[in-house]
Amino acid sequence: MGRPLGVLNSGCLVTVAKESGQSASTIVYANLTKMFARMLPESRQRAVWVVNNTAIPQLLELTIAVGSGDSVVPVLNERNGKFTMLTRPVVFTEKLPTLDTLGDIVLADFSSYAIGLRTEIQLVVAPHVRFESDELSFRLCVRMDGQPLLSEPITPVNGDTLSPFVTLAARA
Repeated sequence: MGRPLGVLNSGCLVTVAKESGQSASTIVYANLTKMFARMLPESRQRAVWVVNNTAIPQLLELTIAVGSGDSVVPVLNERNGKFTMLTRPVVFTEKLPTLDTLGDIVLADFSSYAIGLRTEIQLVVAPHVRFESDELSFRLCVRMDGQPLLSEPITPVNGDTLSPFVTLAARA
């Protein structure tokens, strides 16, 4: 069976290189700001950070020094149980590759991803299969496909390529 084209396998994905001298298993502030800069401008307001759970310790320790004192501002902010970075929401998941791997952190505008349904979703219930144990069997049938709306990043007249899907390169 085929699968929808994922964001990490798409031709429009922009990959931001690690910083020179950046240690393995790290995320630095410059990684995040460069990813944000490579986001397609019209996608920034809809973009969300999608991050593997293994990156949480790195993000919780990431701060920006303010002034000449010892004041710092955290990069990962929490309010009412919801997290943000650089003003955009953060979603943590185990579905992405682990820390240090290409795609462990993604900035994505999922409104730039198309899903097409070939037929209606069908839910079939078979009440007789496990009648003796008072159980029902369900079958869900979906015929669909999905892919990013762009086939490659956009190259502006001035500056780096831009995309609604940006990730960080491996740092191992």
